[in-house]
Formats: sequence, structure tokens, C-alpha cells
Amino acid sequence: MRQITIQDIAEECGISKMLVSAVLRNQKRSVRYSEETAVKIRKTAERLGYRPNLLARSLSRRKSDTIGLVTTIKEDGIAYLTETCIAIIETATKNGYSVLALNLYSKLNMAKEIDMLLNRQIEGIITLPNSGFFESEIREKITASGLPWISCFQEISDVDSVMPDLIKCTSLGMEYLCSKGYKHIAFITEGRSNSCLRAEKEYRKTLDRYGLEYHPQLIKRFNHSVQAGRDAMKKLFDGTVIPDAVFVTADILAIGAIRVIRERGLKVPEDIAVLGWDNLQASLEFSDVPLTTIEPGKYEAGQKVCELLLEKIKKGPRKPKTIIIEPKLVMRASC
Repeated sequence: MRQITIQDIAEECGISKMLVSAVLRNQKRSVRYSEETAVKIRKTAERLGYRPNLLARSLSRRKSDTIGLVTTIKEDGIAYLTETCIAIIETATKNGYSVLALNLYSKLNMAKEIDMLLNRQIEGIITLPNSGFFESEIREKITASGLPWISCFQEISDVDSVMPDLIKCTSLGMEYLCSKGYKHIAFITEGRSNSCLRAEKEYRKTLDRYGLEYHPQLIKRFNHSVQAGRDAMKKLFDGTVIPDAVFVTADILAIGAIRVIRERGLKVPEDIAVLGWDNLQASLEFSDVPLTTIEPGKYEAGQKVCELLLEKIKKGPRKPKTIIIEPKLVMRASC
């Protein structure tokens, strides 16, 4: 998509380039113009999709060697997505690109923040949501910009994406626990999002494959925190079916669950096994027992999404595709 220039606006309005430049820069002292003219110029600029070039080298090269990274990371999601962000930055740097990052979580005016990022003359965008999905207005603005766009960890229609294999993550963990002979496997998830519901469905399918009885009370849905993991484990102990293994869809929840198990005078994994999901460094530093966990491919996802974007920048538009990242089981001491 060709970059709209001040010259384009001047020709559209039938006025001088100098006058357009003065209006867009609010330079009333250097050039006189009426409010009516200013309104006409600004409306034309908006209609044409003009964005001021804030990078000096872009003026001569029309190439910024910069990509944008848009996230919605809240505090408890920083640890999970750190590896992905690092991989994006490292991959971009190796290819001669810089990364401008924008975190929209808790921003009051997300649309304005996106406009500010687009005004920096970036060549493409990676979106990386953590807390919910991006609002439709944000997606529409990115689409309207005409920039190459890759989504990481969120499937969006007609947009390239890099995704963890949620079904494989669940089946990998469940197959391992079932093969170890556990009969009453609890499943602690992070709410009722589509991804969590898909994971629950795979959990039940694996129980069926092994001929194990499904107990609804062994599924607990909580938020993402150590305290939530503690609360979920306490609820499991209050039930009539006490689990002999717990599969948790976030390491941070697993840390809380392990602490409650040990507070009850029980041992992990001798009395109750615990399997996490994330492979966070924090699970090694703060868990009472080294946590066996599922690695969903956080770093690899960052590499792939950046490579995909740079390829799209260089080669231009093509049919959108989705890359699925294979998970791995990381063996430690908790099960």
C-alpha cells in the first residue's frame, strides 16, 4: 500500500504543499490560513489515510526497518510471554529490524495508542494478546493501515497466525498421567474461554480412551495467580472425590496447588502428582517441588511469528496461513 504524502493532500485540496504542511504541523505563525481551510486539509488527510513520518531516515529511504509489537499483557502474564517477546526482538535484530512495543492493557484510549504506533512508520505489526482479545476497533485500525500483520496466540479471520497446539498440550499431559496409572485426575483451568473449553473437551476424551470415570467436581476454573491455585486445590479437597493427580493449565496455579497439598501433610508426587503447563522459570524458583510441566513453545512461537512477518514485508501479500507450534513434556519431580 503506497504511503500517502503531503503532496497527495495538496493535490486533492487544490492548495500548496507548504500550506498543507503548515496546517498538519499547526504552524500558524509561519503561514496564515483560515479555520475552514485547516478543517478541509485535516479531513482530507484523515480520509486518505495520511500518517506523518516521524522517522527521519524514512523521508529518504521510505523504509524504517522497524516493526510494531502490540500486546495486552497484564502483570500476571508478563512471565509467560517474556520468552515470546524476547524471541521476537532477537529475531528482528538479527534481520536488521528494530521493534516498537505497545502494551494496551489498562489503556483508556486504545485507538489513540494504536494511531500513535502507526504514525511511527512501522513496516508491519505483530499482535500478542494475553488478557482477552483485542477489541474490534483495534483490529479494524490495523487492517485499514494496510500493513503486513501477524497474530501470535490468537486466531483472527484472514490474518496469518502462530498458535500453540492446545489440544496436543492437553493430550500430551493427560496421556502421560493416565499412562502412569493415575485414576482420579483433576483439571484446573483458567476460566471459560474458548481455548480452556477446548482443553477441557480433550481432557474428557483422554479419560474416555483410558476407560476412566469423569467426575465434574474434578474440574475447577479459576483466575491466573498463585492464590487462585491455592483456592482451587482447597475446593478439590472439599469434594467427595480426592484426586491422585492434578493437571493445571498454568504453572503459577500449580505452585499454589502444591503448597496447599503440602500444608495438608501430603507429599508431591507420592500422594498427589502435579503437572503444570507453561514451563516458567518461576516454577523452578518458587515451587516447593520441581514442577513437571508442558512447554507450549513460547520462544519458538516468537521466532516463527517474526520470521513470518519479515517474509510478508519482503514478499508482499499472499493467502493467510496458520503455523502450529508443537509442545514438549518437561520432566521434573512433581509427577
